[in-house]
Amino acid sequence: MSKSKILFVAAILVVLRCSCTYARVQSGTTAQWGRHITCASDDGRRHFCPINTGGEARMTNQRSGSPCIQGRTWGYTYQGIRVDRGCRADFQTGR
Repeated sequence: MSKSKILFVAAILVVLRCSCTYARVQSGTTAQWGRHITCASDDGRRHFCPINTGGEARMTNQRSGSPCIQGRTWGYTYQGIRVDRGCRADFQTGR
């Protein structure tokens, strides 16, 4: 096999590997801007998204098909927001 063919095959393998990385499920903090955060449990497990809530947080937009119910599938502390069982949503923190 020529050197150029080996490099071509290696380049294809790198591209395929990188594209597979993006196909993985994302959970935890998926976006944050100021007092707003998107927190996700795409894998159905509990995840904690660190953000200073100031003792307050409210869901502003549910992004998942799974229910996001405060006290059941999401909650918060001063240190962040917890999501569980497939809940994925946008939250606003503080007053």
